[in-house]
Amino acid sequence: MKIKKNSKITRIVAIYLAVVFVLSAVTIFGVSAKVYTWEHTIELASIPGDSCSVGISMGGTGRMSDSFQSYPTIFNGYTKSVNQARAVHSSGGYSTGWIKFTLHDNSAGIVTVSYGGTCPSGFYEVRYQNYSDGGCRADSIFSMTY
Repeated sequence: MKIKKNSKITRIVAIYLAVVFVLSAVTIFGVSAKVYTWEHTIELASIPGDSCSVGISMGGTGRMSDSFQSYPTIFNGYTKSVNQARAVHSSGGYSTGWIKFTLHDNSAGIVTVSYGGTCPSGFYEVRYQNYSDGGCRADSIFSMTY
């Protein structure tokens, strides 16, 4: 009698573990998202309002962000550059507000600007603008996840 009871428990545990494994595999493979990255450089003069822009095409609704890399070049003897960025959809139906970010000349840290998690698909103009202090030349990795 004990042998049957132990084998029944073993069978239940094995079935439970198999179900957990299958659900984990479905979750891992079913939630895979496409991630696209693009490296670019922005350059802004030390004049508040000076701007530059890049064009980005989103293949699906998702998340967009800029990750400014370590040690940007800051112009005119300043140690930091206060800037702002925004993404504007070509249809005019979607636009983020201005998002401020600060780059420091001797910083090993990465500064990330997120344009939102539900950006609709289509073409965007991502605008960068000097807000105050020095201008900058900074490398960025632009990421799109959808």
